[in-house]
Amino acid sequence: GITSIKKDAKGFLWFGTLNGLNRFDGSKFKVYKHRLNDPTSLSDNFITNIYDAPGNCFWIRTQLGYAIYDPTTDSFSEDVKKLLPSLDVPGYQIEKILKNTNGEYYFLRADHGIIVLNEESKLIKSYSYIKDDTTSLHGIDISDITLDKNGDLWIAYLNGWVEKYPYPQDRI
Repeated sequence: GITSIKKDAKGFLWFGTLNGLNRFDGSKFKVYKHRLNDPTSLSDNFITNIYDAPGNCFWIRTQLGYAIYDPTTDSFSEDVKKLLPSLDVPGYQIEKILKNTNGEYYFLRADHGIIVLNEESKLIKSYSYIKDDTTSLHGIDISDITLDKNGDLWIAYLNGWVEKYPYPQDRI
């Protein structure tokens, strides 16, 4: 079955499936799969999601972690630290990635909060829960994030709490 769909900047359609990643160019499919002893192939064939990432890359989420697709080499890497060099964030901690229209990427970190990266300026800002600080996140138990049509970030928590985080006055 198909688990995710993404359209890239070139107009290609990408389909994550239970058995690999498929790219459709409008006339034919190219299939990407894990190949034993090939570190440039997918790390796993079970694709759970496809996210835009800095450098025109995709982060392909699999059951075993992330495979970072580089369109310039048409290959994959598992080196998350290469993509986020100034952060010591293991890839398994990244739950979701969003990109807004200003070129900022939002990385939802499991049990840690949100990291915002401005690709152009390379500035990075972390948002987390700080006890007794009303300007911090409501908590670290974030279940999902999304951007609305105005570019505002909405955060949903496991306990049912939802908040619109006030990034506009704090853009990086």
